[in-house]
Order: sequence, then structure tokens, then C-alpha cells
Amino acid sequence: MNTVAIACITLGAFFDLHTIPLDQPSEKKAPSLATLFFAQADDDKVADLFVLQGNKLLVVPRSGTIRQAEFPEGVSVFDIFASEGRSVADAIAVQGRRIVRIPLVLQGETREPQTLFEADSLYSSAVNGPVPSVLIITDASSSKKTIALPTNDGISLLGLDGTLVGQKPFTKSSARFHTEGRLNDAEYNALNLNFYQSSWNEITGAPFSTPKPEIETMSDAPHASSLRKAADRKPELWPWFLVHKEKTKAIGVCCAVDDSLNTLICSCDATVSADGSLENVSAPGPERRYPGALVASNSEMPDFNGDGYKDLLLWNASRPGISVDALLRAVVGRNWPITLTVHTYSPEKGRFEPAAATSLTYRIPVTWFLTGATPLRCPVLADFNGDHKTDLGMCTQENEFSVWLYSDGFAGEPDEKHTFTENITKVELTGDVAGNGKTSVVLRSDHHIYALYAK
Repeated sequence: MNTVAIACITLGAFFDLHTIPLDQPSEKKAPSLATLFFAQADDDKVADLFVLQGNKLLVVPRSGTIRQAEFPEGVSVFDIFASEGRSVADAIAVQGRRIVRIPLVLQGETREPQTLFEADSLYSSAVNGPVPSVLIITDASSSKKTIALPTNDGISLLGLDGTLVGQKPFTKSSARFHTEGRLNDAEYNALNLNFYQSSWNEITGAPFSTPKPEIETMSDAPHASSLRKAADRKPELWPWFLVHKEKTKAIGVCCAVDDSLNTLICSCDATVSADGSLENVSAPGPERRYPGALVASNSEMPDFNGDGYKDLLLWNASRPGISVDALLRAVVGRNWPITLTVHTYSPEKGRFEPAAATSLTYRIPVTWFLTGATPLRCPVLADFNGDHKTDLGMCTQENEFSVWLYSDGFAGEPDEKHTFTENITKVELTGDVAGNGKTSVVLRSDHHIYALYAK
């Protein structure tokens, strides 16, 4: 395996930057292919970044030594697992009928895979690997680690020596399954998340007793394209998200964005059943209008002031005037101002405040207004400094990622800014890798990975 150069540069008060070059395809203009995920490579209780390219696996820790592994041909899926008494994890992989242990070694070292046992599974004939999956789970009855292998009838739970520990039948008629990289050590019920076609990755319908809407709706965060499609429909069919959830009651809002970039909000209440699901959802209340288009989150909606209630982040931009000077500035400058505003939720008033709690104006390339459902590029709404308040990170230029921390509002200038050698193409991962409430961010360009580890 080739040695990979890693540049670790501390550029700010809140993040350490790791720059990871990727193997370039034969057609150098094409983007490099890579799969990224977080898992624990050692016993320091901090998740590490894993980078998979073809059969090569690279482990880039927040601090410490870089490790690697190379999968033999025929591996379909693998998991990361540290045996009891071992300080460094191994890759446990399925290679046909063989279950093999592949050491994560220091760069330049080589160690041969070890066969643990053989067993038939649906993974035995899979040909699209290697792919990260949940293989090692905790048996709820014995608290022992087992290897979970899907079969035609269900899931077989096997000890590390191949002994059959138990079986879990499929709860649906279809035995379809998929894989998903994740933080290490899934619990027993995580089988429902990783081997079944289940609701965690499906778009849920609105919680009202109406026919399922044609538009997309989500309970955690609405999608930007869904918001723009919804304005002409009844509020019952709008996307919605939870503002606050307690043991017995919840507050939600239906939302849409009209052609004038106003966000339309209708509140609704619900009771929470013993299993946590919503019941007795009320009809949407009166419509309230907020200037600006709602910024949809990739995970859940923001809570900027940390009071436990979700808030609104809206974007708006002035339209270029018809004067020659205004048009010339837009063309020559190649950028245009955009303003973000925050509207916090008031539990006492039962609505989002009409006046913005804070605003932020910056400039972005004009072309960003012409592509996509929103001109924001790679927005990340997460807590970066562990104060339980949502902060904001996003691209402000093609090769620039800026971070604003929310205190009593956003400062005029970013609290931290990183400039890269290549244009950023997407946010690959976010996660609290150290368990300290601080979110790390992993960005992608065509041929590099930029890991911003929260300090």
C-alpha cells in the first residue's frame, strides 16, 4: 500500500485541519472516489475518520498515528472492532464464506488477514464491496459481542469463533438490507436500522389524517425543494418539523416558501404516546409569514439560543436593480450580498418571534443563485464549541469554509475561516467524535478530504 501524505495544520481556535489527498483516477479531471465514515480505531473513546478507496482503508485520527489496511479481493462488507484487551481495532470482514480479521497497521507495515470461521450469508455472494456495515453488535441478553450475518430467513448471531448464539427473524416479508457506515458498536436493536428497509431512511408523511401528500415531508428537517413546492397546497400537506417535544406533548410547525421568498408557518400541537410517537395532532393554526426563505438542515432544525426549542434561519437577497451600475457591479464583482436572519421561538407566545434576533450579511458568487434550491453552499448547523447552542458553518467562496459561533447573535465576520487549494464540493460527514458536544466537519473536494476536528 502506498504511503499517504497528511498535512495537519492548526489554523484556528476551534478546529484542527487535516488535509488528506486522495488517489487520483486515471482520468485526472474526474473526482476521486472514496467512502468516509467515523469509527473508533483504538481505546481512546474518540471516533476516528476512516477513508476507503477501493480496497485501501486509511485511518486518520484526531491525534496520534495514522493506520491503514488493505482488503483482499472478494470482501463484501466489513466492520471495525477492538477485541477485549486490544488497544487497536481490526477490520472484521466477510470474504465469500470466510469471516476474516484484517489488522489496522502503521503505514509501511503489512500483516496477513486471519480467518476466524466460515459461514453462509447474504453477504457471501455480494460483489459490490468492500462496504462498511454493522457486523459486530452487542447481544442484549448476554452483553457479549456477536457477528450479525443476514440470511434468507433473518439474521444469524455468531460468536467470534463461529458458534451460533441466536437468530433474529425478519419482521417484514422482504429480506432486503443495506449497509451504512457508522460510529462503532451498534446495540442489538440497531439491526432494525441496518438490515431492514425501515423508516429511518424513508420520508415520512405529514402527521394528519389526510391522504399522503405528493410532496416530501420530514419530521426532523424539511428539504428546500419541498418547501418551494408546498406553498400552493393546504397547510396540512406542507413539510413540517418538531419545534419541541416533551414526555406527553409536542409542538410542531408546517412550513412552506412562496415565490417571493417568504416563509409561511402554521403551528400545530400533538400528544406523545408511550412509545414516543405523535398522536392527536391538531389542525394547523393560522398562517404567519416571515421575510426570507427557510434554510433547511441536513439533520435537524437549529436551536440557536439553547432553550430546547427549534428556531428559524432564513435567507434573503436583494434583487439587482435595473440601473447599469447595479448590473455592472454584479457582473464584474461576480458576487452578490445575501442576508441570513434568525427568528427564535417564544414558548410564552407560542410562535416564532416576528423580529429577527440577529442577522448576518455576506457576499457569495452570483452563480450560486442560479443553481440548486438555495444559494447557500454546504451549510452546517451544529454546535461547534459545546455551549449547547447551534452555530453556523458554510462555504462563502468556492474554496472557502467559514464558521460563525452563536453567542447573543452572529458577529459580522466569521469566527474562523479556512481556505483550501481546491473547490469544496460537499459536506461529507459531521459528528461529535469526542463525545464532548463539539461537532467536527469533514469536507470534500475533487481530490482531497478536509477534516475539521473540533478542539
